[in-house]
Amino acid sequence: MKKILIVLTVLVVNQLTAQIPILNTNWYLTQIEENNQIDIVPISVNGTTGGNWHFSIFHTPIPELIQLTSAYCSQFDAEVNVTSTDFIFPTGQIILTMNMPCEWMTNEEIQYFGKYYDFFENYRNNTFTYIINNFSGYNQLIITNNAGIKAYYSTIPLANIKENELEQFVKVYPTPFTDHFFVEDYEQIIKEIKIFDNTGKLIKKVSNTNPLQEIHANFASGNYFVTIETKDRRTMTKKIIKK
Repeated sequence: MKKILIVLTVLVVNQLTAQIPILNTNWYLTQIEENNQIDIVPISVNGTTGGNWHFSIFHTPIPELIQLTSAYCSQFDAEVNVTSTDFIFPTGQIILTMNMPCEWMTNEEIQYFGKYYDFFENYRNNTFTYIINNFSGYNQLIITNNAGIKAYYSTIPLANIKENELEQFVKVYPTPFTDHFFVEDYEQIIKEIKIFDNTGKLIKKVSNTNPLQEIHANFASGNYFVTIETKDRRTMTKKIIKK
């Protein structure tokens, strides 16, 4: 009888997993969006996990528990109740299980972890909604908290992404550049182009783009990020350098 109960429990868990695609998948944070400002995950130059900000919700049958875990050097855990569109923390509690920070973390990474932890901690008594977009070669998860702040994830670690599938349609060049660069979009799939400085501050936004969009960059020399949003809600981020 005990074996039968275990088998039935496993079958129920498998059925639940099939109905809730966020479960039992390794997701990797790529960016946080708040008030039209996008903060891209810092790529570590000192650590061994280079940009792999891990997130997962796993369902364990014995004991019966759905557990959210997210980690980058430090880790936080929480029990969650999940549906196909949202989740909540039933006990209103998120526990840091490792100390902050690791000795190899930069100040940027430490600040980013705090911002990311607050994304959950400050709204733990509210409902988090989510959607999953399926693209060729990877899936994208977007979680939105009660304040409208969004956390974007991918099934591919940010540090391992070599080519974005949108690059077959969208080109950003040249880099480095002097006073202007181009965004090529002959398929006309772009909805909006945003340019961020190295701190994540939005410094320029272009809507109603042309198939060959010339963008004048009257800002200081340095590294910048061009984030492109398509009409079907995909995103692409390219690093560019101004001389």
